[in-house]
Amino acid sequence: MLAEYTESCLRSIMGQYDPRKPFGFSDFHPLTGPVDSPGLLEGAAGVALVLASLTRDVSPDWERIFLTG
Repeated sequence: MLAEYTESCLRSIMGQYDPRKPFGFSDFHPLTGPVDSPGLLEGAAGVALVLASLTRDVSPDWERIFLTG
């Protein structure tokens, strides 16, 4: 069941990828709309780290900075 949910999350994230965007993914801000950011918390770097963790069985060390790993 967890594996199915993980796969669903992965498909959802990848469905939002747009190669025309500067970083491939956008954050959505309620007042300004889509925001293109390379940032860790709300930007493309954070998306890349989440995708990397979803495709591996080992919890990555970077999760420790958010107290999730």
